[in-house]
Amino acid sequence: MDVWLLEDDFRIAAIHADYIKAIQPDAQVQQFLTGGSLKEALLHKTPPAVLLMDLYIPDVTGYELVAYIRAHFPEIRIIMVTAAAERAHVEALYAYGVFDYIVKPF
Repeated sequence: MDVWLLEDDFRIAAIHADYIKAIQPDAQVQQFLTGGSLKEALLHKTPPAVLLMDLYIPDVTGYELVAYIRAHFPEIRIIMVTAAAERAHVEALYAYGVFDYIVKPF
């Protein structure tokens, strides 16, 4: 299974990647630090089964990116992993079609 991570903090991304590999050793994990690099990869590579992404990314809003992915790659299961714990964010992103929403820190 391919799992992509969009997290602008490389240390947090490494923690997520290590956890994924611990529970799914055969997972192919790819990390992205910007929304632009993720969008570029989506256009040129086979999309992942799962995308873990932060809401706060420096070059694009999380909402904008989720809407783009839903419109062009609806088969990707998006799991938000973010510090944004406000109910409005959770409800809005579920309405956008995210698969799950995890508030960090865990």
